[in-house]
Amino acid sequence: MRTIMPYGPAITVERDHVQEFYEAGGHTLIVWDEREDRVLVTTPMHALDASRMIIAGYEDRAWLEAITDVAEDADPYAVMAATFTEGARRDLRDWPTTRTLQAIWHDLRDELDQRDIHLAAAPETAAAGFLTDTYRWTEDPALKVRLDLGMNLASPAQAVIEADDDRGRITELTLGVSGPRRSLAVTTIAGALQTALGAIAGLPY
Repeated sequence: MRTIMPYGPAITVERDHVQEFYEAGGHTLIVWDEREDRVLVTTPMHALDASRMIIAGYEDRAWLEAITDVAEDADPYAVMAATFTEGARRDLRDWPTTRTLQAIWHDLRDELDQRDIHLAAAPETAAAGFLTDTYRWTEDPALKVRLDLGMNLASPAQAVIEADDDRGRITELTLGVSGPRRSLAVTTIAGALQTALGAIAGLPY
């Protein structure tokens, strides 16, 4: 039986998108823009719009580099384009919830981006209405933050900080803020994460 998605034509990531993403390096992302119904390669700052669905980011680079290193006859960009396309079409199922949560947490995502803590992967959306974002910090790209966010500030944000190197899983943080001033809460959460990352980066290992 055929499943009809509510969001127009099926998303297709082209080979050229993957090549541009790979060659741009850094914190570049592949996103789908719902309003324009097109795939593009952009920076984390320009991926913050709630109508843009992240398809791939920093977290996918190691995988792409591994395929590029071992590829013989296969075109690694084409292989990854097919993989990203499959993942994006699957993520369309949760897109209404993801889009809503992205809009709710746009201010926090923006605050983190201004502190050089950048979105690095497609978000995960749980059925219970939680969004899990993955971030990388420019000052120490080996450090990764996974941040669980609910529908509002009534649910504390849960953060896990881990590293790609021998440090592994480093710490877990519960970031609960209450009060009428949302902007203060957002600044407090972002500041706490930045402070924790700075402290971890300064520790010997």
